[in-house]
Amino acid sequence: MVLMFVLTIRGYQDRLPTSGIDVTKATEEKNTAKMFEDYVRARICENWKFWIFSLAAKPLFENFNRVVGTKSKEEFNDSLMSWLDRHCTLVSLRPALLNCLRLLSTQTSVLSKPELLPEEALMAAMDDVFLVKACTSDNDASTDADIKLE
Repeated sequence: MVLMFVLTIRGYQDRLPTSGIDVTKATEEKNTAKMFEDYVRARICENWKFWIFSLAAKPLFENFNRVVGTKSKEEFNDSLMSWLDRHCTLVSLRPALLNCLRLLSTQTSVLSKPELLPEEALMAAMDDVFLVKACTSDNDASTDADIKLE
């Protein structure tokens, strides 16, 4: 019976990766997304205007995180250059920035009471739900070639 357990365990061990447990892309994306949100929150607290920039940067970051590979230097370099060519052109950035302006005009008081925008930006930094919702609601349905903001 002990021999059967040893053989079963050895069979399981043989199926494990030789270099240890692989870090999945999903785990990497969660970690980098958390770091991005923490960075944005800290920067907004330093300068509320960073919130406006972050609304445009969030979908680019999410797309970058999905598309660019990091398994090796070569893969990173190749996928980064491809991503830049496809997603950082004026043609692809214009709609994202237009959507950012639409978000600001419909979800904030910038048109009616612009003096409240700094306070709204700071509130967004403190409110995880708003920060995430504002940056990602249309983004879930976007494709790699179509980066959008709410």
